[in-house]
Amino acid sequence: MFFTPGLTGQTASLGFSAASGTPGGVLALNLNFTADASDLPAGLQWTLTYPTNVFGPVTLTVGPSLSAAGKSLTCASGSGVVTCVAVGVNANTISSGVVAFAAVPVLRSATASQAILTPSNVMAVSPAGFFSGISPS
Repeated sequence: MFFTPGLTGQTASLGFSAASGTPGGVLALNLNFTADASDLPAGLQWTLTYPTNVFGPVTLTVGPSLSAAGKSLTCASGSGVVTCVAVGVNANTISSGVVAFAAVPVLRSATASQAILTPSNVMAVSPAGFFSGISPS
C-alpha cells in the first residue's frame, strides 16, 4: 500500500470580501485565497450557490494570484450556481491573495437585507497532482 500526501488543507481557506449594495446595482467582490506558503496548490476548484431571488447570474474573472501563477479560470453556470476551476498547463503554485473577481448583480426586486456568499466544495490540487479539501471562509 502506498500513501502520498497531498495538500494538508489545514491552513488554507477561500472566501469573498465583504460588500454592500442596493437593488439594481452590481457588487464587486474579491475571492480571497489564503494558505501557508509551504503548502500552496497548483489548481483550485469551487462552487458558489446563491439565492436567485436576490442575485442575478454571477460572473468571475481571473485575479492577480491566478495570473501570477499562469492559471486560467473556467466557470460553468446554472440557475443559482456557478462552478469554477482554476488551472494551467504548468505546476506553478497559486499564492495567497485575490484569485478571482466576482460581479454579482443585485436584482431590482431583491428584498433580502443580507445574503451570504460562501464557496463550497472547495478543492485544491498539489503540483504533484494530489487533491485536498480547503475550508470556505
